[in-house]
Amino acid sequence: MLQRTPFDEAFLGVASYHLVPPIEPSDLAALDAARGEGPIFASTKIDARDDETANTLGQLGFRRICTQILLRVRLHGASRGVGDVRITERLDLDPVDVRAHAAQLDSGRFRQDPLIATDAAIALYAAWVRNSTRGAKRVASINRNFVSFEDRAGVRWIDLLSVLDKRAGIAVRLLDAIIEDARRSSREEVKVVTDGDNIAALHAYRIAGFEPERSLMIFHLLSARPGNRSDPTCANNS
Repeated sequence: MLQRTPFDEAFLGVASYHLVPPIEPSDLAALDAARGEGPIFASTKIDARDDETANTLGQLGFRRICTQILLRVRLHGASRGVGDVRITERLDLDPVDVRAHAAQLDSGRFRQDPLIATDAAIALYAAWVRNSTRGAKRVASINRNFVSFEDRAGVRWIDLLSVLDKRAGIAVRLLDAIIEDARRSSREEVKVVTDGDNIAALHAYRIAGFEPERSLMIFHLLSARPGNRSDPTCANNS
């Protein structure tokens, strides 16, 4: 399925799409039609073992950007408690902290793509932080540090884990809290997709009991370089 992604368009400055696997010939035909209308950005996420689809994407001009890992923890074992973690419907962050959260997401796929302007990627991530903490998801927090999440079909999915106050064990405390809350809410498991290069996050997830389920490959296609509305071919990375 080819989906339009207007959220991305606001920051990349070109028509944006996401290919949802399994990728069918009709999806590629729709993508080709979109390319014929002007500059576009497209992304997709496939199983890392799917060499056939990866080769097809490469022939179409997609570039492999990064690897992500799907992790999960099953809800069994002793209770850990929530400690000083607050679980609320929203978290009102200072704009300076929003920017700081966004700027540190340097292992994210938009920051890893050399054709996307750094300022555009950070602006997009700042909007993600705002959306994730202002009611779109539930939030567990310790001061300005947070993990956002939602429940779907018996599974708790983590949207974003971001900690500004480093080396205090905050990430693990946040994860322990939402795991315990999920257990009390009769959820079956907690899952998250995180960047394979995000060593600090992977370490925290493993301490909290998460185990890898599978790896995913992220691909991007750009028919022009996004990030500058007046000239979509001009990227400004630093």
